[in-house]
Amino acid sequence: MGFSPGLGLSLLSRAVYIYDCSLQSMIPISMIVSGLLPVFLIVSGNRNKKESKFTGFLCGLIALLLNIVWTVAESAWVYPAWDTWKSRGNVSCAASEMNCKSCNEALLKFAVAMVTLDWIFLAIITTYIFCVVYTQLSL
Repeated sequence: MGFSPGLGLSLLSRAVYIYDCSLQSMIPISMIVSGLLPVFLIVSGNRNKKESKFTGFLCGLIALLLNIVWTVAESAWVYPAWDTWKSRGNVSCAASEMNCKSCNEALLKFAVAMVTLDWIFLAIITTYIFCVVYTQLSL
């Protein structure tokens, strides 16, 4: 989930590890998409001031749903890979091991931290949105 363009650019920097995670090949890709998502949402935001409030609300709702779906998908990729890595004793494969699946330690730790932060921010944003909608409906 994108919560700041600066963080988005930081996530894009993880593209250097795109081929360095055979443990779960979607982790580097998910970090790249997570970096591009906030940029896309900001650029495609409410550029036309004459748009109705409903259009803005609908775009925001679509963005929220997209973030929820993407965060669930990231969780399905990142957390099981983290568990596998931790169960090995936090070490990558030895050079002599055949068919061993590994992942760059820095990428994996960064991915776990970002997905965890995504869930935290998603909970805060969703709570805020529901509070705003509730107060608007009860007026």
